[in-house]
Amino acid sequence: MENSKTTPLRAAVTFSIALILSMISWHCGTSQLAGGGSDTEVSGRILAATGEGAENAVVAIIATGYDPGIDGPLPENAFDTADLQGGYRFSNVPAGVYNVWARSRSGEEQTLFGNVSVIEKRETWVDDVTLKPAAFVRLLLPDSLAGTKGRISVTGTLLAIETSGTDNIVEIPAVPQGVLASIRFRAAPSDAPLELFTAVAVVSADTVTLNPFNEISGVVFESLQTVSGATVTFVPADHNPAFGTALPDKLSAATGPDGVYRLYNVEQGSYNLYAEKGLKIFCAGLSIDSRKSIAIANVTITGTATLMVPIPDTLRGAAGYVYLPGTLSSVRCDAGAAVARFDSLAQGTYARIVYQRSASDAPIVLHTNVVIDSAGLFTLDPFMSWQHEARVTLNTTSTGANMGETVYDFPALIRLTGAEIDFSHARPEGEDLRFVRSDNSLIPFEIEYWDSATATAVVWVRIDTVRGNSSVQNVRMFWGNQSAKKSSRPALVFDTAQGFQGVWHLGESGPNDKRDATANGFMGTPVELTGSSDVEGVA
Repeated sequence: MENSKTTPLRAAVTFSIALILSMISWHCGTSQLAGGGSDTEVSGRILAATGEGAENAVVAIIATGYDPGIDGPLPENAFDTADLQGGYRFSNVPAGVYNVWARSRSGEEQTLFGNVSVIEKRETWVDDVTLKPAAFVRLLLPDSLAGTKGRISVTGTLLAIETSGTDNIVEIPAVPQGVLASIRFRAAPSDAPLELFTAVAVVSADTVTLNPFNEISGVVFESLQTVSGATVTFVPADHNPAFGTALPDKLSAATGPDGVYRLYNVEQGSYNLYAEKGLKIFCAGLSIDSRKSIAIANVTITGTATLMVPIPDTLRGAAGYVYLPGTLSSVRCDAGAAVARFDSLAQGTYARIVYQRSASDAPIVLHTNVVIDSAGLFTLDPFMSWQHEARVTLNTTSTGANMGETVYDFPALIRLTGAEIDFSHARPEGEDLRFVRSDNSLIPFEIEYWDSATATAVVWVRIDTVRGNSSVQNVRMFWGNQSAKKSSRPALVFDTAQGFQGVWHLGESGPNDKRDATANGFMGTPVELTGSSDVEGVA
């Protein structure tokens, strides 16, 4: 799926605008604000560019959540006039978070100072605010709003304008330097606001052109019919569904009666598209350029699948999470769990499947580029991360072990040399060695001896069934995974439940204790043995 080219903007003629509310007629007031404690005060100084007090500057205190598009004009007592030293004071201010907006008498210099926290019955001193030349803001609307009349407002300020609904560009004069928290659009006062821009920094008197806005749209189908009411979510490609934060609401939208969805103001980056309404679809690799209006290729929701992800034996010791980065899918696995099950998984290609024990632990990649291309059950090979595999054949015919009968739970001795595996591709002590049945279940084994330098190893593998007079029986052997941990388990190979009470390989040199391979742990104590007593033995 590819993004379409940028939708060309129509020839832009600026909106005819009608400035409304108190931005336009600044009032001067000295009465108290209603609602706060009698000794709750906010005060500070307004400075001219020279550093001196800006006498007669007009100052407004405005709640950061105030929306001049629907909340109406501020009361007169929300304004004050700076004294000879540029000082101002507001009394009886309700607790909350405010912006302080100051402007010179001429209106040519203005500054917005934000996020002033006011605590009831305390005095709040605001840092000095220096007047700066006012700016001119030009913003680009998405194509879908170009023909819509409405009102644009800037929260926490007195800026609100009516739009005529004929073109794509809106111009706002006399904007204070500072940070504009949110620029919103409403077609009607009763509508929910559409957030166009957030955290806009105005840092000079030059014209500020807001052109990072984008509009992302597409259509959702089921079979050949459009789907209304489907939920479409754009998930950042690096999103961690197990330990990441919740996605912002603006990354999700519902399809309309025509199956069309629209998202606005999505930051630049890589995303995956996820759509569902009973059926689902997952589409990876969407690149969003915030300077474009982007039409996404149509998607078709389909039947879901169940994905079984085996958990490596080395990761089963404690609880953790298996998740698909860039999606909304994660599964918590208790300690000892052998598999993570993903139900109702959307069809698509998943770049990675990851295991992570906690938010502070490093993620471990289990699989890459997993394709789910039909409904039904998918079980992954747990050894996809191992780079090398070989088949070890058990020859019990007359040309091999010459065994006519079948035996069970037999510890088979396997000698490895450089002819069987490349020791340079394995871990230094064979920690990544694994023996596996045809159903991907692990076969217990013990590494008696491993020497990478000489490319030799001795391994005992417990075969549950060794068929007599067979030259085709084999087990799978894996190596070549630098993150794998040691899996040699002597006590499972020489199981006391099978009658083994003590097993000594006698590989320790001379006077060293001789280790018992069974769970009994009977140590053999050498008597009158030295290093010179070492001799080659046979199995």
